[in-house]
Amino acid sequence: MKISETTTIGFASAGHTLCHLLTLLFPTVLLALEVELELSFKELATLAVPGAFLFGAGALPAGWLGDRWSKTTLLEIYFYGTGAMTILTGFAQTPLMLAVGLAGIGIFASIYHPVGMSWLVSRTSKTGTALGFNGLFGSIGFFWLLWLQEH
Repeated sequence: MKISETTTIGFASAGHTLCHLLTLLFPTVLLALEVELELSFKELATLAVPGAFLFGAGALPAGWLGDRWSKTTLLEIYFYGTGAMTILTGFAQTPLMLAVGLAGIGIFASIYHPVGMSWLVSRTSKTGTALGFNGLFGSIGFFWLLWLQEH
């Protein structure tokens, strides 16, 4: 089934918003977790290192796989995987569980940039405009997080 370019841009942009929102969520709640988990800021920040590394390093195999397999299926894996790992991370009771959850978010979120953006470009005729909207919505993920923090 062929979807419209507007729907394609909207879907890709929603994915970009979520990618930035979810990868920046943990640094935003670090201060509250210091009290909750009775760990220092440094100890909590260390828990995020594997997830941050996997967010970057996972882009290499994700891009390679996206060139050889279904970009659409990989985007489904991105959405379901980041969603599931975010829910599981929310239930974390120990620092190890938190680190594993954040690593899971990082690895699934690493799919978006190489696969989502190439998926978007391959399905739109005005790629500059499509990438511009997509970039804007990536920033909205960050600003949405700031708004949530205040409310």
